Amino acid sequence: MWSYKPKYKNLEELCNLNQLQELHIIQGAITSLDGVEKLNIKKLELCYLKNLCDIRALGGLSNSLEELEF
Repeated sequence: MWSYKPKYKNLEELCNLNQLQELHIIQGAITSLDGVEKLNIKKLELCYLKNLCDIRALGGLSNSLEELEF
C-alpha cells in the first residue's frame, strides 16, 4: 500500500484480511502497528513511515512472521 492513511492511524482496519500473507506499507500516516498482530502474515515491509512510533504489536507476530524489512 502506498500512502496508507487509516482513520485511527493504526492497522486495525486490516484485521479481517485473514488470507493476507505479505504486507508492504510505503509512506503512510500510521503511528502504531496495532492490529498487525491479528494478521497471519509471513512478510512485513515498512518504509518511510515517519510518524510510526509504536511497534509493540510486532511481538504478536512471532509465530507467523518470517521476514521483516524497515
